Amino acid sequence: MYARTFTRMTTIALTGSALAVIPSSATGAGPVGGCPAPYELSAITDAPPAVQPALTALDQKGNGDGYLCRLPFPGNSASVIGQPYNVIDNHAVGR
Repeated sequence: MYARTFTRMTTIALTGSALAVIPSSATGAGPVGGCPAPYELSAITDAPPAVQPALTALDQKGNGDGYLCRLPFPGNSASVIGQPYNVIDNHAVGR
């Protein structure tokens, strides 16, 4: 029983070490793509903390690089409750 437990613990430790070496998505490497005009490129970390989870979910459906394209709503966006931007994922050119 001791040998089996030791083998499992060793396997778990080695698997965890291997996963730490695997690079994550393009986060930190800069934006993968650009934005169509008139959208502007924006990092998810620049957004208010309350909306970052929703923006991260949108980015993960796209290219997962930590950047999105945003377009301010027209008119007086100060009177808009919530996020006053239309947001899309930034895709690599040609996609």
